[in-house]
Formats: sequence, structure tokens, C-alpha cells
Amino acid sequence: AEGDNEITIAVSDGDLQTLTTIPVNVLAADARPTAFQPLTPVDGGTAWEGASTSWQLSQHPDGLDITYNFVWATDEEFSDADSVTGLVDLSVELQYADVASVPMPRRDIISIGQSQKRNRDRGDQLAEAISTPVRNARATKSSPIQLSEQDETVPTRSREDRRQNPLQLLDGGDDINDYIDTIINTNILPGTTYYWKVRAVASDNTDRYSPAQSAVAEIPDAPEPFALLEPTLASVVVTTSPTFRWRAAFDPDINDTLSYDLIWSADGGTITDTIFAIPDTLFDMSNEDLDFTGMERFQSWLIDETQRQRTQIQMHSVPVIQPVERPSELGRVQRSGRTKDRVSKNQALQLSDNATQPESRVKRSPDAVLPLSDEQDKLAIDDLVDHATITWFVEVEDATGNRTAASDVFTFTVDAPDLPGGFDALSPADSLFVHNQIDVTLSWTESQDNDPGQEVLYDVLATTDPDIEDITDFPVIATGISETTHVMPSGSQDDLEWRWTVRGISAGDTVWMSEQALHVFVTRNDQPAEFALTYPEDSALIPTTTPTLEWEETEDTDLFDQVTYSLFWTLDDWDSVDSTVGLNSTSYLLDIGLEDDQSVRWNVLAVDLNSEGRWAVGEEGFGFQIYINDPPTPFSLIEPEDGSLIITPTFTLIWQESFDPDEAGPVIYTVEMSDDIEFTEPSLHNAGEDTSLVLQTELIGEGEFWWRVVAEDATQQSTYSTNTWSLQLDYNSVPEWARGIPTEFAIARSYPNPFNPVLTVVVASPKPGAHIAVTMHNILGREVERRTWRPNAAGYKSIDFNMNGHASGAYFVRMHADGQVIQTQRVTYLK
Repeated sequence: AEGDNEITIAVSDGDLQTLTTIPVNVLAADARPTAFQPLTPVDGGTAWEGASTSWQLSQHPDGLDITYNFVWATDEEFSDADSVTGLVDLSVELQYADVASVPMPRRDIISIGQSQKRNRDRGDQLAEAISTPVRNARATKSSPIQLSEQDETVPTRSREDRRQNPLQLLDGGDDINDYIDTIINTNILPGTTYYWKVRAVASDNTDRYSPAQSAVAEIPDAPEPFALLEPTLASVVVTTSPTFRWRAAFDPDINDTLSYDLIWSADGGTITDTIFAIPDTLFDMSNEDLDFTGMERFQSWLIDETQRQRTQIQMHSVPVIQPVERPSELGRVQRSGRTKDRVSKNQALQLSDNATQPESRVKRSPDAVLPLSDEQDKLAIDDLVDHATITWFVEVEDATGNRTAASDVFTFTVDAPDLPGGFDALSPADSLFVHNQIDVTLSWTESQDNDPGQEVLYDVLATTDPDIEDITDFPVIATGISETTHVMPSGSQDDLEWRWTVRGISAGDTVWMSEQALHVFVTRNDQPAEFALTYPEDSALIPTTTPTLEWEETEDTDLFDQVTYSLFWTLDDWDSVDSTVGLNSTSYLLDIGLEDDQSVRWNVLAVDLNSEGRWAVGEEGFGFQIYINDPPTPFSLIEPEDGSLIITPTFTLIWQESFDPDEAGPVIYTVEMSDDIEFTEPSLHNAGEDTSLVLQTELIGEGEFWWRVVAEDATQQSTYSTNTWSLQLDYNSVPEWARGIPTEFAIARSYPNPFNPVLTVVVASPKPGAHIAVTMHNILGREVERRTWRPNAAGYKSIDFNMNGHASGAYFVRMHADGQVIQTQRVTYLK
């Protein structure tokens, strides 16, 4: 059966028997590598030296690893066959006998399972970019292939992984050697027919051969030099998009195909532009419809080798030739021998910063010009710079990669006709409104043409059709005029929007006015509709100095018209007027520092874009007056002074008079007394219109009290006294003689005596309204202090003399009543 088996063999000599067990593994019917076919070159075709010889992938049914033996011979029976074994890739590169002794430049050629063209003349450059050793297997009949030490550890990816993901590089450990063709030196002579086949060998030594094929060994010849035609040497071209022409190159190789690379530089600069793979012997820069399928555009910077390797390899399915050093005259590219390398996808990935699989026909190099649009497979070419000196040449390349430069390097000068100079619109202003019964003059600045003998003529284009968006589609209303004005006649339909522009034309060149489309509105100039002022009403009294003025909204029937409002006001019957314009709302806060009792007149003008506007009311407008109900005027407390000690049975509170600025009625006073300074629960005592009030000490109580007065007008506007004073009431300390109503004027008491520095004098007054004066005299009889008052009621009053600042010694206190001396007492001031 298939799989593991055991066979037992018995050996007997008649008396003794020996048993031997042998393990046997029975393979499946065809448990060997799968069939596969040769790929390139085709059977019986030409095998160019340096091209890949490739074959299909073979796989083992059990997933065993497979290597390949490449076998070749000069006869169909393979009697003199040579071979190379242990190959892991699907291609090799053959070198023929006549060049076997020539030292070969390093070949870092990447195979991704199919034939690819490779960029030559970059051996040392790419070798520097790839630091790991490369497999450079060589074999002859007498010298089999030798592998380097690294070959024992590579590849680090399985062949299946590389087959399914040919463009993916592994992170860490993956080696670019995994993708390098084996170069084989053979004994095959150029021009002869040889035969080849491939043997796929599995790790269990099962194998399978591919079909044998024949090929003709050929060494490709380079195309022969050719001549440039136009633009000719030292010529002058009158266009920035000239046509480049050159003679066709001859290629000795039969059926070989040629393509051309056009290379140019402006003003001797080090930056060159190149068009690759031109199939014909001309290139017309002005033809935007040329199909450049397969061409490439590449802009190269002649910089140091390291930067070139990093930035100038383009990730593209079609390989691109790397720039190489050129002679000082920017002449033909120097090539070494006939070898030529091309950069494949994997190498571009290896040398780029972004190791991702490139999209088709998109260059990832930052120094490359994106050549193709998304919609058309055409090459976008910039025009040459006017007045520049252009140096150009052409290189031809055949299908095998051999290149030959043109025999000439040409230089020409670009001198294209100048476009007319730019110009601007003058009038009418954009979005102007005009009446349909007047002419409209369009004007613009002059355009200049610097080319000799050229005159700029103008076309005026205008439309009222809102669906026409492109100015080039505007109807032409005037053409070929030399003036810079044009009159649009009156009589246009009402409520139309005209859009207009101008183009200048000289010698077939066109320049458009910088303002590409200006607007002119034609209307009947209708006024805005009637509207009214709403607040304040005419002759109203306004209780604020910052009133908000309001009015109705109005409309304008003209098409495209807009309405704004202008507010006017005066304080002098329109002799001088202030205003604010351009209002979009229907209200305005008039904060201009108005004062009470001032009169204001105001009006609003609705302004549109094409008429004189409309006033809300007649010439006089509305008027109003500022009337603010002011509170009573400020006033202060007079006596008793703050902190006074009251020891009399009654005491009188006196304050200044307050007035009503509005004269709306009398001012009424109320005294507030409280045992806390915050007046949490004050007692209220109505004084009417009087500015004094007599209170009985016994009814108020004893201790410290605070008092203040509030003045209120007829409209309940109120004002508190500007100060709040305290009193110390001590009714129990009042002597018995002082508790009644006095019957005569007298100094009831002076204490303390001696004093320092305050002396309190208690005066008895039996007569309300009497003029009482208490004076202090020094020892010489000179008056040094005086207190006067008129009591509102009979009683006792205490007054204080603060003698601070006076000399110590004896003083005399004297009381006067209605001009008569009542009594004199001697007191002593001791410091």
C-alpha cells in the first residue's frame, strides 16, 4: 500500500531460521515535481546574450523544496551537455564563448519570475547601494558552479512566498540576493544553435525534466550613429513647442526594434529633461493629441552617486534608464562596452524609502515628473522657456538594450512671439445700477504688444443669459475695435443683469481682460416702498438718555436691488445734523451722550442702489424729549455730631434740606434709628417737610444708636443722607433737675472740670426758636470757640468743645440767648 510498509524476510538452513524486517515507503503513482515548460527564449528563436533564459515554476505534490538544474548542449541529443545545479530561481543569464574571458561588471539583476529588461551601465552604482554579497555563480564544463558562504543561508523566504509576493521584501533578514539571476559562462559560440532544458529536483531526489528547446545564440549589435535634423544648430525657433527631428538609426540586428530618447537642457543648466522611448524620428511638443503609450518622462539632477541611487530610481513597471555622467558640453552619454543594466521593480523597492508595491505607471521618486493622466495614456510635456538657449541630442536604444548617441549635439534659441500685454477694466464699476434710458460706456486700459508691427484689436462680449458660465461662450457685441471704449445703447429691458468682458487679439494671440466678467444691472430706478417710524412716537417723553429708535422695514421692487437705512438726528431743529448710514436692521441704539430735558428730532432714509431713496416721514421728522424723574438732591446730617452723648430727656436731630429737581412736589423726610449699623430693623420717625425732629430719650432707649435720614419726592424717588451718625443715649444718668422742662435759660452743667481736651456743656432752653449761642473765652477775654443754634422745642442740649490746639489754663464759658448774656462759668483746661 502507499505509505509506510514493512517486509519480513525469513532465511532458513533447514534447522535454524533468521527473520529480517525491512521498512519500505511506497510513493504515490506520480509523487515527483509537476510538469513545467520553458518560457524564454521561444523554441527556435534568438537568444540574445545577457537576456534571461527562464522557465515555469514546478511544485512537488507533498510540498517538498525544489531546485533546478540548467542543462545545455550543442547537439539535440545532449551528448556534450553541460549543466549548473542547485538553482533556486526561475531564470539564468548566459554568456557566450567569445566574451567568456572579458571581466564582467557586477550584475545585480533581479528576477521576479518573468523576463524583464534591465538597465545597464550602473554596475558599480548599484553595488554600492547593496552591501550584501551577491550570488555570482559561474560555471564551465570543467569548472562547476561555486556558491559563496552566504548561499547556505539564503534565501530566507520560501520560493512559494516569493512566487505569490514577488514584489514584497521581508523585514529583517531578507536579502536582495534572493532575486538575482545566475550568470553562466558557456562554451556556446555566437551564431550557433544550442539546445537546453531544465531538470526540477525535489529534496527526496525525485525529478522531472522540462521539454528541450533550441535557440540561436546571438550577441546584439548596437545601432549605428545617426544625425540630428531640426531645430538645426544655432537656429532660432519662434515657438516654445518646437518639433524635434532626427534621422533614423540603422541597427545591424535583423528584426530589431528601435526607440529614441530625446534629451535637452536650457541655458547650460545641470537639469535635463528627457522623453524616453519615442517610437518615431520626430517629437512635436505642440501636439497634445500624440499617443505616447509606453513612453516615460524623467527629470534628472546631475548630483553625487549616492543621492542618485536613492532618489532617481523610479518605481515603475517599465524600467527607466538612470542618468549617468555626461561630458562638459552635455554631449553624448558615455557607455562602457556594450553592457547595460536596467532597474527592475524589486531593485526600485530596495532602494526607495517606501517599500510598498507600486501602482501601475506611477512614479514614486520625488525627482520624477508624473507623466500620465488618469484618463488618457498620453504624456504631459511642458513648453520650453521663451528666450532660452536649448541644447539637445538624441540617443537610440534597440530591443536588447544597446544604445548609441546621435553624432551631433545641437543648440538653438527660443524666441516665440509675445502675447499681448494684460489690461484691466476701467468703467463702469462692478455691480453698477443704471437706468434703462441712458447709454452705458464700457472702458478698459490699453493692451500692448511688444512684437514689432503688431496692433491689438478688441472684442467686447456680453450676455444676459445666466446659464452661460464660460466667458468664451459670451456673445460678441463688438469686434475688431481699436479703441478702448464701447457704448451700450439705452433702451434695454428693465431689470436685467448684463455680464461683460473684453479680449485683446494680436497676430492670433488672445489675452483676456483681468476682470473676466463684470456686472451691470439695468433697472427703472424705482424707489423703496413707503415705511414709517414706530418708536418713539412724535412728541413723546423718553425716560432714558440712550433710547432705541425703531422703524418699519421697506422693500424695493427693482431686480437685484438692495435697501439699507440711513438714520439722521439733530438737537438744533435740523440746523446741524448727525447721521449713521448703511444700516441693515430696522432699529438703532442712540447712545450719543444725551442729557435730561434735551429734545431730539430724527428721521430715516431708505436707500437703494439706483435712486435717491425714500424718507419715512416729512422733512421735520419725529421729535421726542428726554425726561428723567430725578431723585431728591443729596444732603447731610448736621447735629448732634457723630458719637455725641445724650443725657437729656429730649434731643433734636437736624439735617440739611434736600430739593426735588423735577419740582414734582414737596420732599418728605423720615428718620431711621437702629441699634446696629446695618439698620436691620430700624425704627422710623416721620419728620414731614421739616429738616429737624425732636425725640424723647426715654422712648428711644439707652445705649449706642445709629441714625440717618431719607428724603422722598412725590414720585417715590428717594435719596439717603450722605452720612450716617451714631448717638450714645444715657437717660438714667440725667440728673433729676434735668429731666423736666426748664423754665429759664441757663448753663445746666459743664463737665468734666478740669477737662482735657473736650468739655461738655449742658444748656437749658425753655423757649423754642430762641437764638442761643455758647462761647469760650481765654483768660484775656478773647473769644476762641462758638456754638449757635435755634432749638425746636424746650429742653436740654449738650454741646462739646474740643480745645485741642489751644493753650492750657483758665477759660470762661458764656451763654447767650437772643443776644443777651445769660450766664458765665469758669473752667480749667489741663493738658
